[in-house]
Amino acid sequence: MTITLYFNEYCFYALSDVFGQQTTDTVENKLAEVFDMFYQEYVPEEQICPDGYKASIMNI
Repeated sequence: MTITLYFNEYCFYALSDVFGQQTTDTVENKLAEVFDMFYQEYVPEEQICPDGYKASIMNI
């Protein structure tokens, strides 16, 4: 499954600049981290994928 997010270019680069100044994280890494957090918080333990779950974000 593919999920596409559309950002205003100015807002994306502003956020990217802030991450670059404050941490080594990227917007893509933070989005993957948030998806992982949502997955762990909302998916019942008995439904968690047997191979584990890790969000992957592709740079475009």
